[in-house]
Amino acid sequence: FDFEDILRHVRNFQDRGPRQKNPDAITDVHINLEQLFTGTDMLVDVGYAREVIYVNPGTRNGTKLRIKGKGPRRYKDALPGDLIVRVNVDIPENMAIDGNNLYARIDVNALEAIVGSDITLDHPLGKELKVTIPKGTQGGTKLRLKGLGIPDSNTRTTGDYFVIVNIFIPD
Repeated sequence: FDFEDILRHVRNFQDRGPRQKNPDAITDVHINLEQLFTGTDMLVDVGYAREVIYVNPGTRNGTKLRIKGKGPRRYKDALPGDLIVRVNVDIPENMAIDGNNLYARIDVNALEAIVGSDITLDHPLGKELKVTIPKGTQGGTKLRLKGLGIPDSNTRTTGDYFVIVNIFIPD
């Protein structure tokens, strides 16, 4: 074999290899707690592409959704890249999420904690929840509202809603 023939054969083989791919692009969308509970359609507009995506109920903060072939076209002859949509859940300051469980910190005055009381709490779906503060409740107590947390569309289960009691002395 001639060395030049081998090199020519290798170059021809490389030329027939996979085509170059355009880069992927990343963009962010923001959803609120109600949308986290119900799922939502989101319009993603990045200038060169407009797509509607569905964000499933219970989608985790930071989840990346891939839209095939909708990335930027830098190289005309290359395969299109993908558009990656990163989901951000906007959580109110007094709330937190851990898995499918939702946590809310509520203020209860010392007298209500000593004698016990019923309070009304808003659920992210707009429902009013009646929560009983037992007599003698201490600061930091967690009250569990079973099955009222965040849905998981993969397992079809729902987490719990925990209310953390913060006791204050009124003026």
